[in-house]
Amino acid sequence: LGALAILVSVSGFVETVRYALNRAYRVEENRSFLYRRTTGLLFALGVTFTLVAVAALGLLVPLALNLATRYAPELVSNFELIEVGRTLIALLLLALLLIALNSLLPAERLKVRSVLPGVFLTLVLLWVFSDLFVVYLTHFSNFGATYGSLAGVIVLMLFFELSALAVIVGAELNRAIADHSVEPDMRAVAEP
Repeated sequence: LGALAILVSVSGFVETVRYALNRAYRVEENRSFLYRRTTGLLFALGVTFTLVAVAALGLLVPLALNLATRYAPELVSNFELIEVGRTLIALLLLALLLIALNSLLPAERLKVRSVLPGVFLTLVLLWVFSDLFVVYLTHFSNFGATYGSLAGVIVLMLFFELSALAVIVGAELNRAIADHSVEPDMRAVAEP
């Protein structure tokens, strides 16, 4: 039941991002409600899978490395490679998700090349937001005292809002580049 609630919530997030991307790329939504809901649920599953995978890479791998350091200290020399690998895999998963969101979610399919600048900016913004968010949660917030057991849901929704903002800013960058580009691949975004 909880997983279904999360899926519906993330599906609503996907629909909001779809609407914002259509506005950013200045395209009209002409697909049926059923198609939009189905793709929204598929993207919601993709977003959920990606977030779980990135969280696992961010939380479980360091815990495993900590245990390995405690019980097998001779393996410590290879940990830097594992750290770099987990970071690169997490970035790759997020980049693929953002490419899919930017190129497939709007009403018109966009070329991957035309969305890459915005994807890169979104990745940078997500990195900055996540670091600032951790500082905020660690030092300034008192969600638990105010909201009790709902604090986790509220914090997650706030992070989703920041993530959506980063995606929209990236799409706006793609649109601005397309508006001023002479290359046909980039102009495909700009033509009404």
